[in-house]
Amino acid sequence: MGTLVLRIPQDREGRFQPSLFERYQRSERALTAALIEMYVHGVSTRKVSRIVEQLCGHMISASAVSAVTKKLDEEVEAWRCRSLAGKRYRYLTVDAHDQRVRREDRVLSTAVLWVEGIDQEGFREHLGVWTGSAESLESWGTVFRDLLDRGVAGVEVLVSDEHLGLVEALQRYFPHAAHQRCTVHYLRNALSHVSTATWKREVRDSMRDIWAAPTREEAKERAQHLISKLRKPVPKLADWLDETLHDTLTFLARVAPEHRRLFKTTNSMEHDHADVRRRSRVVRIFPNEASPIRLL
Repeated sequence: MGTLVLRIPQDREGRFQPSLFERYQRSERALTAALIEMYVHGVSTRKVSRIVEQLCGHMISASAVSAVTKKLDEEVEAWRCRSLAGKRYRYLTVDAHDQRVRREDRVLSTAVLWVEGIDQEGFREHLGVWTGSAESLESWGTVFRDLLDRGVAGVEVLVSDEHLGLVEALQRYFPHAAHQRCTVHYLRNALSHVSTATWKREVRDSMRDIWAAPTREEAKERAQHLISKLRKPVPKLADWLDETLHDTLTFLARVAPEHRRLFKTTNSMEHDHADVRRRSRVVRIFPNEASPIRLL
């Protein structure tokens, strides 16, 4: 139809409100909700702008789309600050990935920090998302202080990779919880010590056999056998395994047999990270630190 110019009658006391504009306002809210929905599902603000122009015949700038999506902030902040008291989270999975964010007048790699808990009913629940300049003791310390302040309790096992700052923060804020080093990350590190396909296959199969042991004692025996086998051909790998392999066996002593497959790696969170990257890839560079929090 094109542009319609509507003249609104006004009464002296300002009580008159035509029903037409109520309907129009509802339509505007529906359009706003559609814009937000597109953004959340990974459509870039520029593409949203082009879609609106084709549907409505009206140009809306990418910056205007960004302004609309800021309406999510109140809901996001309520979720990030919700109380976690009254629930017991026996297992926590902790991981991070990087996003490109404009801060300090530059585009910098910024760590996005995630914590996932398992509640009493056995359901996974993301407890929050945070940003930090890096995966440092200070950044992870802020995360764990926030979780404790919000009521997280009863943690028995934390699953993560072996980033130094992360491990130090775990020991400081959850001293009574056992640490399970992610076996997938650990295997990648182990395979980086060997070059030939034959030894890579040998190490991979042997370590999977160790983690498949029914008890921790049996796993230690299998580990010693592998270390002895590697001592002469790959001494650096043998020394490294001897020093660190026990960190990957916590799940055999602290996790029920039927749950061990799920709690020896951070795979559940890695799956979510892949979904997150699919959405954030179209953004490429976030304009500020609030923007990745809003989307992720």
